[in-house]
Amino acid sequence: MQAKRRPTAPQQAATQQGHQSVCAGERWEREGASSAVPRDQRRMYGHSDVRLVDLESGKVETRTPMDAKWFGEGLVKVGDLLYQITWQGPTGFIYSAKDLKQVNALGGRGWARVRE
Repeated sequence: MQAKRRPTAPQQAATQQGHQSVCAGERWEREGASSAVPRDQRRMYGHSDVRLVDLESGKVETRTPMDAKWFGEGLVKVGDLLYQITWQGPTGFIYSAKDLKQVNALGGRGWARVRE
């Protein structure tokens, strides 16, 4: 078996908590916090978002901020949807992978949840 090196994206000025790479095409989804937020506050509530980033340029194509009461914890793509859980929250969110619009919400704890 030989390892194959994949292209890497330019570094984003954001922390990542729940990174999802999508290799079919040049895009990937992830969540993070802006570098404009002081370093010690980046992982706090009120700074999470979900992003669609061009893999080659690192440019954020689409960004959906989360309500300040949530901290985004994990993100996984299943089919045409993105499933996101929240830190210590009984709520998760489902987004369209195409445009990052929220299409539904999940109830219950999300640890190890992939989909229902």
